[in-house]
Amino acid sequence: MRWLRVVGVDVAVADSNDDLESLLQMAEREQRVILSKNGKFHRQRGGEGCYFLNGNDTKSQFREVATHFGIKWNDERFLTICAKCNARGFKGPMSLEEARKICGENAIKERVAAQVTEFWVCNNTDCKQIYWVRQYFSYRWAQNMRMRTKNSETC
Repeated sequence: MRWLRVVGVDVAVADSNDDLESLLQMAEREQRVILSKNGKFHRQRGGEGCYFLNGNDTKSQFREVATHFGIKWNDERFLTICAKCNARGFKGPMSLEEARKICGENAIKERVAAQVTEFWVCNNTDCKQIYWVRQYFSYRWAQNMRMRTKNSETC
């Protein structure tokens, strides 16, 4: 459900090694809903604090969750949270050289470097996920990212 982060939803992703009791305690403490494909778990909880995902692929699950919880598109929230680590904010826009200085010389493949001129890097120094505008992203998204990061390193 990392795509929920792309639209600005604060999402914690459970590790497959997390025990169920710890997961339930974290969800209750942080007022989160557990999304699961595990029907047995959902039945045991009586649906309380969890949502059973019917979809079998990422797109259908995303649509299902967005519809059920009323998540609406909002330009202001789009890409305000790192899809990889859930941190808020990005550094950028920056050049290829600046991004490689922060993230390492091999962090951006040459085929990307040949086509892209602006990059954004997650504020979380342990993450350093790199984002850029590809042809399938809109010019509007790039404008939003530029405005959001113009005067501040956080969103």
